[in-house]
Amino acid sequence: MSHPVRHNQILIPALAVFSAMLLTGFTSQFLIASTPAASFLIASMGASALLLFVIPSSPLSQPWSLFGGQMISAFTGISCALLINDIVIATAISVSLAIIAMMYLRCLHPPGGATALIPIMMVDEIEHIGYLFIFFPVALNTLILLLLSLFINRVILHRHYASHSVPEPPPIQEETEAIIQSSPFSAEDLNYAFEKMDTYIDVDEDDLFRIYALATAHAEERGRHVPCLRRNCERKITTKNHVRTDKN
Repeated sequence: MSHPVRHNQILIPALAVFSAMLLTGFTSQFLIASTPAASFLIASMGASALLLFVIPSSPLSQPWSLFGGQMISAFTGISCALLINDIVIATAISVSLAIIAMMYLRCLHPPGGATALIPIMMVDEIEHIGYLFIFFPVALNTLILLLLSLFINRVILHRHYASHSVPEPPPIQEETEAIIQSSPFSAEDLNYAFEKMDTYIDVDEDDLFRIYALATAHAEERGRHVPCLRRNCERKITTKNHVRTDKN
């Protein structure tokens, strides 16, 4: 069962996407007007904007995933468009190669799958401009959107974009760390679970531990029996504080 979504969790990201796409479109249109580019904006930027402003903490939304994924996919799409005459075969090969490259280079970005298709769907224009399409409009669109996401997420929305985990106050960090240390499972156990599931999970390992720690603390506050006893966690925090006091 999915958790309820508040109105501000819908409207604020939507407004951020609106602003980012508006500025990306106008800026790209202005800068590309004097170039032989086939288009000033590519459709996959809409999907990228969704990731950047709706789930900015996702590994798929990080700067290297965005930029690397878009550039690699554009290169793959252009190459297939120029080398393979059959459109259907070209699309299948292009998307497959883009996925392989993104995963090996650790820059998986789902909108890249669409970017790999775009040059093949506009093969006549690509034959005219060639690999210039990577720079205008793909690289330009991506760079503008990335800069806007950094500004909007960090300065306006006060999010810690470009990092998987949002820093917490020191007392909460200490309690979270104590709960994690008292956990019956470790990072090795998580890796084992990932291997058994044999699928890609869009969440950072540290975030999984944080989710477990927060859920454990909340369950204890409600009096439920959980593997990590609050008494044990408090003892670890107290021990750390005594060590700090002794050093001072």
